[in-house]
Amino acid sequence: MKTFQQWAAGNRHLDTFLKIGDEVDEEMADYFLNTLPPRTMKPDLIQLGEPYDHYRNANRQTCGTYATLKRVDGKWIYAGLCFAGESEPAKHHIFVRQTGEKSDSEMTFFTNIHTQMKYVCHQQQWHGMASDRSDGPLKAGLIIHIVDNTGKQISEEITIRES
Repeated sequence: MKTFQQWAAGNRHLDTFLKIGDEVDEEMADYFLNTLPPRTMKPDLIQLGEPYDHYRNANRQTCGTYATLKRVDGKWIYAGLCFAGESEPAKHHIFVRQTGEKSDSEMTFFTNIHTQMKYVCHQQQWHGMASDRSDGPLKAGLIIHIVDNTGKQISEEITIRES
């Protein structure tokens, strides 16, 4: 069990101290309840009041993600960063349109339809682009929706870590 006192003494950010599935003590649950007005407060679900991050959901809406505790068998368990009112970790969806390809190097180029950020996919690895060079690999678990010019989905991929 991870305790509020361990976290407070360690001077670590909450998301580096808690991992999904960790049991926490009642004092940690009280922290979630009392730091700010909670985003969600139910007998079996507590979410911190301020979003930790913002993800685009499967409906193309940008939504806050919240540090979340859920009660399982009478114990408080850290559920991760979840959308408001939910107890499963939020999935980040990115919607892109293909803008080009280099067949000799097996690179395909994409632009985010909401933010105009650019991406390249090379051998099933997705990378962000800064001007004309790779800005580094995207984190694992992002859901990439490839759409046509009308916005209709053509295919979907989930990013993986480079090996």
